[in-house]
Amino acid sequence: MYTLPIPARNGLADYDSVVARRHNATKDALAQHRGAVAGALADYLKFSGNGSSLQPIPVTPAVSHALETNFDLLDSNGSHSSIRDEILGSAHNGACPYCNSATVDTLDHVLPKTVYPEFSVLAQNLVPSCGTCNRKKGSTCFHSSGLNLMHPYFTKVPNDAILVVDVVVTNQEVTWRFSLQQSASIANDDFALINNTFTLLELADRYSDVSVGEIIDAISGFDDFYADGDPTAVRAFLQKLAVGSQNSRGPNYWKTVILQALADSDAFCAGAYRTLIGKPNA
Repeated sequence: MYTLPIPARNGLADYDSVVARRHNATKDALAQHRGAVAGALADYLKFSGNGSSLQPIPVTPAVSHALETNFDLLDSNGSHSSIRDEILGSAHNGACPYCNSATVDTLDHVLPKTVYPEFSVLAQNLVPSCGTCNRKKGSTCFHSSGLNLMHPYFTKVPNDAILVVDVVVTNQEVTWRFSLQQSASIANDDFALINNTFTLLELADRYSDVSVGEIIDAISGFDDFYADGDPTAVRAFLQKLAVGSQNSRGPNYWKTVILQALADSDAFCAGAYRTLIGKPNA
């Protein structure tokens, strides 16, 4: 997880531009609600997208549907696909800000458009996301419960490590489990939002699943380093990989965390790695 820079786009200008491309009846209905939408957009920024401070504007089902379907114009083949492309392009290294692992390929509505249709094309409510995180998140952030998940534009994810992994080594296997640990630099409220997101999106399991294959690929040649029974070369190689990962993706990238944890494990470096590739722990 990481924090993205807040889009500099003018929400009302984007709304007007999208409405101008709608058919006449829909255009007229949306134009009549411009004032209410303008007020809602201003409140969104004022309250940093916190649903507990925002009430959906009162509209008929027909107008709600028209507001919601404004988003269709941001589709890859829509008249306003440039907004979509700009937001997707803001992801660091193309990585989803929720999981910091998978590649972004969709836009997530932080406050769901089914509940807050007035924010369907508000750039500050649209976050580049991978499909898995978007599906798992669903419409969780309802106004009745407030913003109970992190907001990638407004929740401050620290640059110091909060993602940790517990490595357990036995003679038969090596296992690990990811979790979050609050650092001194992160506010309690922000950490609660991040931790809620980590749990809802099942990131502990997802990181464990993806990391096993990656680590197996990385250690397939470790026997060459460990030929003389000295774990130093194994540890040095893992640390080198960890440093490279941190430099490119930061301290809270799952690969950075697991590589460093394995480098810190004396038992793993002293031959226990072999259990991961189907060899006895000699």
